[in-house]
Amino acid sequence: MIRSKNDLESKTPRSFWICSLCLFCSFVSFMVTEFSIATLVEVNSLESDHMKNVFLETYGNKLFPAETDAIDLIHTKFSCCGVGTTNPISFWRESRWFWRQTTYPLQRFPRSCCVNREDTELIRLCSSVKSPFCDWINDPEAEDLCSGNIVLPRGIQWDQMIQHRDCFPLVTTYALTYATRSLVLNALNALSYFVLFVSFLRRRDCSLDYSDALHQLPSVVVINDLIEY
Repeated sequence: MIRSKNDLESKTPRSFWICSLCLFCSFVSFMVTEFSIATLVEVNSLESDHMKNVFLETYGNKLFPAETDAIDLIHTKFSCCGVGTTNPISFWRESRWFWRQTTYPLQRFPRSCCVNREDTELIRLCSSVKSPFCDWINDPEAEDLCSGNIVLPRGIQWDQMIQHRDCFPLVTTYALTYATRSLVLNALNALSYFVLFVSFLRRRDCSLDYSDALHQLPSVVVINDLIEY
């Protein structure tokens, strides 16, 4: 096999950039892995009372719009309402949001605690069954009804219109699941990039040694040492 000095030397910068890229990817993967570990530790140490306090003290407060949006998102995403209880109505009566209301009658709980009218199972059920509850599902004023702004029609109970699940175990399980996945995947990525980096580094060292040997030869074209005799 015939190889020139220029061809061999031109591969050195390319190997350098490949090694640098692998090293950078390994560093990023290690950082994400460290973040995943920190998330796991934080979630495991999270107490129900702390999360409950955030719900009761910050929801509906104009000074904490991000917290309010986050709580509404949790209610909607996990089909739950409140923390540490299966009685959302009594839970929200303890909140600052409930007692700061100025419009009467007072809303009994946030609208995000209402049963999701767009739930596929409910739509399928109410397409074949006629009941006061299904009439409420199809009512454009359903959100106000759920929040307690109007009197309940006959045949509907509050228990039918509000989520009863405790949000705390649902949120922590969700966070732990994705943090664990992130930890495992990024640890594997970091290991893979590191192995690739070492492989290219060894290959580059071999190329440099071969290039040094070429500089000692007077000819421009050399015969590869790997030719089988």
